[in-house]
Amino acid sequence: MNTNFSLIELIGWPLLHFVWQGVVIACVAALACALLRNRRPESRYITLCFALVACLCWPAHGVYEQLRVPQAMHLETALALMQQSTTRFDMVFVDDGNFLIGLAAYLPLIVMIWVSGVSLMIARMVVGLLWVRQLGSNLLPVEQQQMQKHWQGRTDQLAN
Repeated sequence: MNTNFSLIELIGWPLLHFVWQGVVIACVAALACALLRNRRPESRYITLCFALVACLCWPAHGVYEQLRVPQAMHLETALALMQQSTTRFDMVFVDDGNFLIGLAAYLPLIVMIWVSGVSLMIARMVVGLLWVRQLGSNLLPVEQQQMQKHWQGRTDQLAN
């Protein structure tokens, strides 16, 4: 297991890879739904549920791989590490190219924007749940029963 990692890289690279991975998952799910268009809706629903689970598992696997596989480092850093240590190292030379090096410079910004967006969505959901809870707590018990009957009737109508 790799213990020499940056939290930005641990989250950032799987997040960037998920851009194309999400497109692949969406295309496969859309194709499966098109093939299942004459089947029961439950089959399409299960297909899309599997797609959502894949949207969680694929980036999680990417984070796991980031932890498991040693990270790339500059040649000077690797040579200095080898001189300080008495253990044997296996080195693989990788030429990432200018695009990935340039992208790595923006990785902290990308992760910060993503974390901010996730935080805002969680805060929005919590505020909405608190608002709904507050709406129900302001009613008298008789009013709560009337509202329950009203909404149960509406739900029954929709079900029919």
